[in-house]
Amino acid sequence: MACNERCPFCNVPAEDYAQPTPTVDATMAELEEFIATGEQTLTISGGEPTLLRKRLVTVIATARARGIQNVELQTNAVLIDEKYADELAKAGLTSAFVSLLSHLPEHHDALAGLAGAFPKCIRGIAAMRAAGIAVTLNPVVAFQTQALLPAYVRFVTDRLPGVSTISLSAVQPHGRAGRDGHEDQLLPDYAVLGPAVKEARQIAAERNLTIVNPY
Repeated sequence: MACNERCPFCNVPAEDYAQPTPTVDATMAELEEFIATGEQTLTISGGEPTLLRKRLVTVIATARARGIQNVELQTNAVLIDEKYADELAKAGLTSAFVSLLSHLPEHHDALAGLAGAFPKCIRGIAAMRAAGIAVTLNPVVAFQTQALLPAYVRFVTDRLPGVSTISLSAVQPHGRAGRDGHEDQLLPDYAVLGPAVKEARQIAAERNLTIVNPY
């Protein structure tokens, strides 16, 4: 659960865990339990899994070698450059679910809680696409970005070729967003978000982009 960002809306903040990072043995034991279920899609999430580069690559390679067909990485992508993306692809990573929180750098960085995160995230997305890894974007819509969703869709189709899916979610009053006293600055107004989602879906349809989980 360790993370290099501090999203103010995080549902599973690192501070809620007495041991943010499990041991290698615990990780591999959990993987073995998963493999035994026979499931064919493994999702690796956090926190931020890319912080543990060697372990992440080992888990992906082991899962694929043991017959798991689909391995997805949930990531903020800020640590992923071309070399890292190539390692992930060679290990067998099939897809990534990336938290690109806004198409505007100032909004993305504020919602990620990390200055300078935006260009690094864009670099990570491009590197993974170049390595043949499918990418789905996850903008967690907040109060300050709710009306900008149509522009976000345009940005993705214009600037991030090869990205074909956006999975929408919205800030919920849980985790940090439910206890830090900033709910009024984070929670979207569905009267504003609703029309924005409809417009975004129309633009996406015109540009062959898929939007899933529409609120």
